[in-house]
Amino acid sequence: MFWLQEPGEIWAMSPSPLTGQYYWHRLPDLWSESQPESDPKLHPPDGRFQPVRGFGVAWRLGGGAYGPQRDDLGWAVDQEHGFDTTLLHQQIGYYDVECHWIPKSDYYELRDDQGTVYRFGGVGGNAVIIK
Repeated sequence: MFWLQEPGEIWAMSPSPLTGQYYWHRLPDLWSESQPESDPKLHPPDGRFQPVRGFGVAWRLGGGAYGPQRDDLGWAVDQEHGFDTTLLHQQIGYYDVECHWIPKSDYYELRDDQGTVYRFGGVGGNAVIIK
């Protein structure tokens, strides 16, 4: 899961049946400082963590057009940590014979603090990890 401060969204990647591909969803960040950081009734197994804050809300409840992400993602394998990155948005298309831009698709890329590049197709759909 990734939290993007602007536009205030959480991007969740879950496994796809296709090797090396993931599904991804854009969820609104519905957490606020007035809410608890986690659900004290939930206890992760040893070596796992409960997602907290905005990740926790998306994990437990979902948001926007998407329901809870808990079943798709499982327990967190590490505690959340922040990093600065640049979100690259690449539009793909072509100009027709009358010089009108015809959009074909687009993708987003971001690089984590370990140098791993994540490519997200469209506004939700398929994602890949480029190492």
